[in-house]
Amino acid sequence: MARGGKNPGSRSAVESNVTPTEDAGGPRRKICRPEYREEHLEPNTIFLVQQDEVEASYPTSLSKLLKDIMTRRVSKAPSIQEVRTRKSLQELSDYPAESQVASFFERMVFTDKREGAANFLLRHERVWMKKIHVPKNPESDTEVSTPVPDMLYGYSHRHSTPFSKEELRTQTRVLPGGLAAANSSRLRFPFLVIEIKGDEPFRQAVNQCLGGASTCVRITNRLNEKIQLLPAAQATPVETAAFSVAINNLIAGVYVTWFHNNKYLTREVEQFSLNSRKPDDFIRLYHVIQNILHWGQGKRLNEIKAGLAALTE
Repeated sequence: MARGGKNPGSRSAVESNVTPTEDAGGPRRKICRPEYREEHLEPNTIFLVQQDEVEASYPTSLSKLLKDIMTRRVSKAPSIQEVRTRKSLQELSDYPAESQVASFFERMVFTDKREGAANFLLRHERVWMKKIHVPKNPESDTEVSTPVPDMLYGYSHRHSTPFSKEELRTQTRVLPGGLAAANSSRLRFPFLVIEIKGDEPFRQAVNQCLGGASTCVRITNRLNEKIQLLPAAQATPVETAAFSVAINNLIAGVYVTWFHNNKYLTREVEQFSLNSRKPDDFIRLYHVIQNILHWGQGKRLNEIKAGLAALTE
């Protein structure tokens, strides 16, 4: 599903690249297996958990973040009437191919046109994440498939968009050997993974989200480990949680992933119907995704920049 181009009026770019040395079919075949979660994810400390299993162990910052993400804000979301009039959701039932579902969400949700602030986000499509970042338990005989998300949001590595030269130098110094880059296109500190299917099993998209989001958490956690070595007065940790969205032609699920007790834990935040008779579900999904992107280009980015400043002093 190669899609690319720049969105008009936005500083967010879209890059697409499938590494030719990788077998694009192999990881997908592995992830499609019913046993993938039990045989590959869980042995490598990646778990899908229920809310009642983990809510008491949430860091305070994560609880507040989830509350903010689920708060509906003013934005140019499609109205219920617009969704009904354009029969947008009906397209997903009529044309359930993966490419059609992806096209619909690019047109209706992932437009990268947010109000009120310069957009420093970068979106990569179908670019392999670096294997060195993928969680791996040395005691496990199996591995997690290297993520190649349909969409991956993070930050540009180019000077002033959004990092200064000094901030980029600090990243390279404290995360040497290419650890500052999430993929071969040098995306920095990704925080949102999108996995899209057509009429294929939803579980496949969720499995991909588990691996991709855990990899995002590990990347940011590397920076946090450096910050935590600073004197207490200087050490302000970065929120390392990441989000993911699994989509097929019937439903979309939003997930949050965080690191706790040496495990990558993921739970479903909410599931949304894409049935044309439930347009309000789609509108709520739109708001949640826009809130995640707003957090990524605002509070989260500011925390990362503050951490880099502390590491520079």
